[in-house]
Amino acid sequence: MSDLHRPWAWLALGGVALLATGYLHRGPAESDTGAETASLAVADAVAAPAPAATGDLLPEPGTGQRYYLRPDGGSPAQCTGTADAPYPGSGRQRECAWQSLHQALPTDGPARIEGGDTLVLAPGEYMIGLGAPGTDRGGCDEEAPWDCYLAPVPSGPSADRPTRILGRDPNRPAVLWGNERVSAMLNLNGSSNVEIGHLEITDKSECVEFHATSAARCKRDSAPYGKWASSGITASNSRNVHLHDLDIHGLANRGIVAGGLTDWTVENVKIVGNGWA
Repeated sequence: MSDLHRPWAWLALGGVALLATGYLHRGPAESDTGAETASLAVADAVAAPAPAATGDLLPEPGTGQRYYLRPDGGSPAQCTGTADAPYPGSGRQRECAWQSLHQALPTDGPARIEGGDTLVLAPGEYMIGLGAPGTDRGGCDEEAPWDCYLAPVPSGPSADRPTRILGRDPNRPAVLWGNERVSAMLNLNGSSNVEIGHLEITDKSECVEFHATSAARCKRDSAPYGKWASSGITASNSRNVHLHDLDIHGLANRGIVAGGLTDWTVENVKIVGNGWA
């Protein structure tokens, strides 16, 4: 069974803008069937933090390595990923950025980043799913493009040493967009001690998965399926995650599909305009 379809009691977040600090945790409440459910406890509402007036976001250095993505970066064969610089056009293992999340978190693994590392995304667009740079390896094919999702984000060593995926500039969030019916944009199944921030997560289709009206329904019967993704973030068996400054919108199904969570903080996250939630 795919990691994205484990039999958890799922919590779907969406349809509203979360503009307060909150904590997601697996609570003691039970449904009528006795299944344990996840709950969202929201603390006193606070104003959404204002973005920095100018300049790029430069995360505080941690103990891990810092890697970079840029739309004008190169492949792992061309670039080390350790410098915020474009691929110069020739050479191998140059000090420059990668160009795709699929290169940092290959579908067929293992991840090229480790727990506690920081991945910084320059402003621009980054495709997730079949056709993106780095999807020509195993795990991505036209017969099942919905399985062409990223490897789980590696867990950080501890809550105060998280693995971080951050947009570089709060005023120009990096845009992740889904293609060819990919199941989810970011994979936090089994991921703990993680921070995700300053990103826009969307796709490039207005279709709704399983819509009753054929004109609005996403194409699912044959390839090509189009520039749509089912969900934004999927998570299970996950602890100590901080989601902040995210705009999750326009996806065919749900913004976040999650269950089995402990100590999640959701801050200044907008989940609006998705197909079902």
